[in-house]
Amino acid sequence: MSKEYYAVINGYNPGLYDSWDDCQENVSGYRDAIYRGFNNRYDALEYLGCLGDDIPDYTNYLHDDDDDGPNFNIHWIFTDGACKNNQDRGRAYGGYGVYLPFCNFESIAAPLNGKNQTNQRAELMGIMAALKVILHSTFENKHNIATDSGYAINCFKHWARKWQQNDWCTSAGTKVSNRDIIEPSLRMIDRINDLNDDNDFGDIEICYIPGHSGNPGNENADRLANMGCRMNIP
Repeated sequence: MSKEYYAVINGYNPGLYDSWDDCQENVSGYRDAIYRGFNNRYDALEYLGCLGDDIPDYTNYLHDDDDDGPNFNIHWIFTDGACKNNQDRGRAYGGYGVYLPFCNFESIAAPLNGKNQTNQRAELMGIMAALKVILHSTFENKHNIATDSGYAINCFKHWARKWQQNDWCTSAGTKVSNRDIIEPSLRMIDRINDLNDDNDFGDIEICYIPGHSGNPGNENADRLANMGCRMNIP
């Protein structure tokens, strides 16, 4: 069934559209396109909240008096990870950041702990920290997470459930890297979704947002991640 509005987070021209043809033109052939259809304008704009305050509007919208929308807001949490000297394991040091523009919690800048200092672990730790914040929230609003890590997106959207069913081995039979972060994060996601269901929020979404594209949330998360890196300097 066709939708009235289409929200494009990652495409040739991210923004809000009111026809599938216009949406398709902006996502067809675009690598890692992120988009979704909605039956009302309010939900589509909430979904696009990770793009910041100035959301490009490509619709013919004039007024929407009949669109009451849901009785909750979506709060976006922005995460990022960073690792310096990433190619030299003996000298690498990482950190992660969690930017919380709407939460009653302070934003997070933290060093990446442990001997295994990689950018992927830093990205995953940022998401794990965000999930912990959500679990400690009051669940008066829904929370989604925006990250610029394609690896993290694939982990939680496509791979993790299969790994879990395969005793945490890849399709090639090798042990899954970073299981110590991914597995507890997956449990937290399940718990959050259970609590979201109690409030009719729907499942938490972890969405891709291009890095260094001028988005204020992503830029702040990047700044915090680099602060976390500096905390790791001996």
